[in-house]
Amino acid sequence: MTVAERREREREIRRTHILDAAQRVFYAQGFELATMDQVAEEAQLGKGTLYNYFRTKEDLLTGVTERHLKRMVAKYERHAELASDGLDLVRRMLLAYAEHISTPINHLKMAMSLWVHGPPPDLEGGTVAMMQQNIAHMIGLYRQAIERGQTDGSIRADLEAVPLCMKLWSCVNGALLLKLQLSSGAPPPQVRAMAPTVEDTVELLLDAIRRREGAAPASIEQAATKPARDDEPGASEAS
Repeated sequence: MTVAERREREREIRRTHILDAAQRVFYAQGFELATMDQVAEEAQLGKGTLYNYFRTKEDLLTGVTERHLKRMVAKYERHAELASDGLDLVRRMLLAYAEHISTPINHLKMAMSLWVHGPPPDLEGGTVAMMQQNIAHMIGLYRQAIERGQTDGSIRADLEAVPLCMKLWSCVNGALLLKLQLSSGAPPPQVRAMAPTVEDTVELLLDAIRRREGAAPASIEQAATKPARDDEPGASEAS
């Protein structure tokens, strides 16, 4: 290993260490209340060293978010190799998403806050575009899973893939929001006793999209050419 390679490796290790510290601070304080000083203290680094890697806490949020999305995509791709059919892949992806975004529960809390309030106003346009591209890529992976199921006969052929992606994602996020509320202890006992789990919700959704006996599967051409509106997220991902 050359001196330059060793320095680059050490820099990447330190960058990862800083992102880990920033993630812990964001979870504990919330993004809005977190400060660069808190991140430096958590990482046990001087503020000057921290600023050599990240100029602002918005830059830290970018790093944390990008890393999280890349790990999620990697999980999806692994499940694509293991799934027995398209319906099984959709199940695996929804459960992997729910587990990934809600572990620890404070990550889910931060994500929900960002969804409700939108990205921080100081976040650079290029960063917002990167986040949108990553999300569109994930939706594209869901679309491919659904179309795989429509081709292999495990998912109903009459459903449009991209709108279905958004409906599945929205329903699972609703179950995750309920999970977040339950973790706070806010709902009364009678509500807690009746509350469905994320797994219950996913199985209900899968039952709704499962192809029934006697229904014909989509042909490869039908699945590939099913129209998607230009303004739908992920519409360009399967091309």
